[in-house]
Amino acid sequence: MIFQTRSRVEHGPGACNADAIHESELQNLVVRAINMALGQKDTMYDVLQRNVEAVLTGTDGISLDEIDARLEELQKELLNVANAKENYDSIVDEIYRLREAKQNAQVEGAEREGMKQRISEMQQFLAEQT
Repeated sequence: MIFQTRSRVEHGPGACNADAIHESELQNLVVRAINMALGQKDTMYDVLQRNVEAVLTGTDGISLDEIDARLEELQKELLNVANAKENYDSIVDEIYRLREAKQNAQVEGAEREGMKQRISEMQQFLAEQT
C-alpha cells in the first residue's frame, strides 16, 4: 500500500511536491519514533507531565462555586425587584447567561476528567515500557 496526499491523488504530481510513501516505510518510521520516545522516556515523561498540568489547570472564566454564588445573589435580587414591581429583565438575562456558563463549565469539567483518565493510562503505559 502507498500513502500520498489528497492533492497529489486528485490533481496529480504537479499539485503536491510531497512524495508517496510505502506502508512498510511508514511503519518503520513510526516504530523508530516510538523507540526514540521510549529511549528518552524520563525526559519525555517530565515534559509531558508539565504540559498536561498546564492544559488541565488552565481554566477559562469563573469557577462553578463562583457561578453558584452569583446565581444565588441574583435570585434574591430578582425576588426583591419582582416584589417591588420593578423591571427585572436584566437580572433574568444574567441568570440565563450564568446558567449557560455553568452548563458549559460542567461539560468542560467532565471532558477534563476524561482527559485526565486517558493521560493517566498513557503515563502508566509509558512507565511500564522497557
